[in-house]
Amino acid sequence: MTNEQKQEFTRRVSQANRSEMIVILYDIFLVYVRDALDAGEQTQLRHAGISRAKDTIRELMSSINSESPLASNYRSLYTFILHQLAKADASGDREILRQLQMMVTSLRNTYKKVSDMDKSPAVMGNVETVYAGLTYGRGQINENLQNADNRGFLV
Repeated sequence: MTNEQKQEFTRRVSQANRSEMIVILYDIFLVYVRDALDAGEQTQLRHAGISRAKDTIRELMSSINSESPLASNYRSLYTFILHQLAKADASGDREILRQLQMMVTSLRNTYKKVSDMDKSPAVMGNVETVYAGLTYGRGQINENLQNADNRGFLV
């Protein structure tokens, strides 16, 4: 994951509500799988990407609402993905990673539709508001941060 991607994910997390957070986790997983695929025969880089992808899936597992009727389905699906990642890591089989990439992309796109309908407020409070738009530069998009006077803990 590049520094630019980390900054983008950080910005997105600061502005996201609960359902958008799940979409962001899917996006992070896909970046790590892409990193593992791009590593080719470099075992250490591939292992690092797969390890981070596993951590992302574990985070998704911990976010499951156990009271939901779909909780056991998601838990089973995430467990399957973890097993497949371990298999890909041990064997170096890139095809497993491609299949997982397609599966999670489908999940992500479906959940993105749900998050587009979710109008709940952002999970994080006291964060800077980000405004993005075209400036006088040639086609460059600049982000402007609106400083909040009450960031951090209030006493």
